[in-house]
Amino acid sequence: MYHVMFGPEWTAACPGCSSLADQLGGTLAHLHAQDVTLLCVSHAPIEKLQAQKERNGWTFPYVSTFHSDFGYDFSVSFSDEQRARGAEYNFEPVDFEKVLEDFAGNDAMAEAAASLGTDVEGYVTTESPGLFAFALEDGVVYHTYSAYAPESNVLVFSNEILRRAPKGDDA
Repeated sequence: MYHVMFGPEWTAACPGCSSLADQLGGTLAHLHAQDVTLLCVSHAPIEKLQAQKERNGWTFPYVSTFHSDFGYDFSVSFSDEQRARGAEYNFEPVDFEKVLEDFAGNDAMAEAAASLGTDVEGYVTTESPGLFAFALEDGVVYHTYSAYAPESNVLVFSNEILRRAPKGDDA
């Protein structure tokens, strides 16, 4: 499962995440042959995700976590409260003030944020990419793997996805 950065208030998904997702369609058949399923999730409402999926011609399943705590629980979406009191990303505390400071005056980041219908703060402090693997065994779902940027970007290669699947290359 890949978390595509797409905040509830945004008008489109992150350009970097979208570019990565554009490459996933051809991977699905190879994964299904190994009993592995791939899907993408985002925090935006399902209507926005369906429009993005149609615009981009994506063929993979794409689901919304809008009415759930998934993004918050797996540290890829951050609420106002989490940003105020602190949160973790990639298993480390996030200093949101430093993140904003790092992007202050970055015209490219401001342009990217504006293209999504948000500002730099909304872009860099509310959503982050992540890759997660789960296994279903005897009716129980197990969380078996998490990766965050930049490691989550290896997703475009089916063999790299399989290495992160619960049964690994033996899937």
